[in-house]
Order: sequence, then structure tokens, then C-alpha cells
Amino acid sequence: MVKVTEYYTPTCPMCNALKQRLSAIKSNNLEVEFINALENNPNGYTSMPWVIIEKDGKIILNEHPVSIGRVVNLVQVNL
Repeated sequence: MVKVTEYYTPTCPMCNALKQRLSAIKSNNLEVEFINALENNPNGYTSMPWVIIEKDGKIILNEHPVSIGRVVNLVQVNL
């Protein structure tokens, strides 16, 4: 099971594009959660989007990604 958590802000173009790309991936082994960082940011992330990718409880990515393609590729490779 792969879980992706994206912390975003509503006005961020990269955040919105990443949300669309992640929402388009269809798999029974994928869980995606989008969290508005203006309302809920317990870890104090300052750069959005902030993406956490976990596979079977192990963290694969926990950072502000430099490209949407890298995030999508990591998700697809780990499905």
C-alpha cells in the first residue's frame, strides 16, 4: 500500500497541478490525502507543496519536491 499526503495552499499553482496529477492515478494500492496547510500544518512546513510518500509504513519521500514528475514517478514505481 502506498500513501501520499500532500500539504498544499489553495493559491499555489504547483500544489493544484500536483493534486490533479495524483487524483488521476487510479489504483487499489494507493491512498492520497490532501491537507490544506493554512488550516492544518502540525509540522510547520513552509514550502508548499510538501509531499510525504509512504510504502508499507516506510517513508520514501518527505520534502518539498522540485518537480511534479518526480513525485508521480515515485508513486507509480512503488505501486
